Amino acid sequence: MKRFFMAATFVVSLALAACQPQTEEALPTLIDLNGTVTQQAAETAAAIAQLPPTRAPLPATWTPSQPPVPATESPVVAPSSTPEAINDGFIYYIFNNDSIVRLFADGSFEDLILVGDAPSDLTLAPDGSLLAFSAQGNGSAREVFVLSLDGSYRQQVSCLGYARIIQPVWSPDSQTLAFGASQTVDGPVSIFTANIVGSGQCPGGNNQQEIAQLEYSRVSDLVWDADGSRVYFTMATEEYSPAVYAIEVASRSLYPPLTIPNGYGPDFSPAPDPQSTWLYYLKSSYERNTGQVGGVLYQLNRANLTSPMDEIEGADFFATRLRWSGDGAYLLIESANAVFLLDRITNTSVELVRDTVFPPQAAIGPGNAAVVYVNGGGDDPSIQQIYRVSRTGENSLQLTFHGGGSISYPVWAAN
Repeated sequence: MKRFFMAATFVVSLALAACQPQTEEALPTLIDLNGTVTQQAAETAAAIAQLPPTRAPLPATWTPSQPPVPATESPVVAPSSTPEAINDGFIYYIFNNDSIVRLFADGSFEDLILVGDAPSDLTLAPDGSLLAFSAQGNGSAREVFVLSLDGSYRQQVSCLGYARIIQPVWSPDSQTLAFGASQTVDGPVSIFTANIVGSGQCPGGNNQQEIAQLEYSRVSDLVWDADGSRVYFTMATEEYSPAVYAIEVASRSLYPPLTIPNGYGPDFSPAPDPQSTWLYYLKSSYERNTGQVGGVLYQLNRANLTSPMDEIEGADFFATRLRWSGDGAYLLIESANAVFLLDRITNTSVELVRDTVFPPQAAIGPGNAAVVYVNGGGDDPSIQQIYRVSRTGENSLQLTFHGGGSISYPVWAAN
């Protein structure tokens, strides 16, 4: 198997499957990395019980991201070629596994909008109206919560009282959250759904329901289908590495495994294409010369799910996560130390970031104009900082200048 070598900045060719189902013979390889180098829900907010704002000063170890520049002085950083789009909105992330931070997308200011309760799995609603996350509930229980973008109110969504919550994810209409939960930290997982409206009367008021009772504890990578009909996830059995599964939400029908792991590790990071019937995912592979293990891009046609599916191999490289932009125009491919952005229209992929000190945890910004990611600071590479880069791989800019602490689950909201 060929090793994937990163060039300084380059573009590679891409061929995405058509929007309609095709025969296997007609399926193109998704990416040729050896190719030629080229180039709101207003009802929701009204239904959530409002709480007083939670505010706290930034920790003493922090310094301002970028102090405001006096009108008589010139900015230190050259403006981006698309400042209106790139500087739009706010970036949110979890700091030190204990707080949620709101950062202006131009790096000019940041503040804490939630403090305490060990938040995790921060995610932004597709319509950009609310943040969702898991956090400490009553006692030792974990629950699912939503938070307004300014931190002025927070509402508990789930009411299970379980010890573990796994990755709440939004339905495409931003009205429902799906999540995994287990009564003990290592117990078998069930998958639940719960509506945002009516959360104050959980479980009946917001239709919290168990849609799948699984036998195993190793469940991850939950994601909704683009039409909201299914939830995909990965699950490991006692005998085998994780495979990709699907469940019909309305009928609560669990499909047999859609993929067959090859023995090198899990099939993981399912990513349904919003514009077609293809489901992209990563299949673990092994590089004999280096001993490196990572995810090779694969695809299957989800128009007619059977078990096992015809798995079509894509690019020969190692990745850790796939994520489509909301409109399906771009596919974000992330490795342990690099980020690529694939453009559906031009059928090319640009390397945005490479050789990061930390996993990038990349997220696409509003209008797909730029990407936010995590890397070591310019002055101290051992400290995680937030960066922003245009979708062409230009104008990479450090936005935070913290004196310490960890960063996780960055997301980017328009306003």
